[in-house]
Amino acid sequence: MQQVAIITDGSCELPGDLTNEYGIQIIPITVTFEKLKESFQVAGPESSLSREEFYEKLKKDLPTTTPPDSKVFYDHFMKASQEAETVIAILVSKNVSKTYLHAKAVLSGIHDKDITLVDSMVGGPSLGLLVLEAAMLAKSGASKEEILTRLDNLIPQVAHICIIDNLNNIYRSGRTSWLKKQLGQAFHVKPIILMQGGGT
Repeated sequence: MQQVAIITDGSCELPGDLTNEYGIQIIPITVTFEKLKESFQVAGPESSLSREEFYEKLKKDLPTTTPPDSKVFYDHFMKASQEAETVIAILVSKNVSKTYLHAKAVLSGIHDKDITLVDSMVGGPSLGLLVLEAAMLAKSGASKEEILTRLDNLIPQVAHICIIDNLNNIYRSGRTSWLKKQLGQAFHVKPIILMQGGGT
């Protein structure tokens, strides 16, 4: 039995070769395109939706995401607890998703397992980097305390920066006005979004 198991959620964007090599469990999130009447499970390399397909569908509809339900969390927590003495679940920022809060609610009913939740304060590839660092430490034999200390040191330093190609989806989601969208298109503005410390 290994000492520490690492769990994360489907927003981490880690490739399959790394999740397999380091035994990282990924809890799927659901991505729904309501206009297209389609839903997909996103869980890293086990996703039912490829990145290319996602961006094609994004041109037609703005998706919503749904955190895993209680049973999915419970099953992953139990599976990881059978494989390791302690479990660390590193999840997308609670400020941008309810995933962390759902996991916390499930964990409040589990009293006989050593499971620790970590709010990464980020998402996407930045979350993936934190998860990978923790998994590498776990594989090298680091203790739970050593891994948590390392994460505490890294999380304030990690940021997620992305450049948005245009303002269409920002406008469709209600985060900017029609006038700003029109001006942005006229001047070819490409917004830069920084996610750090749990906010954008």
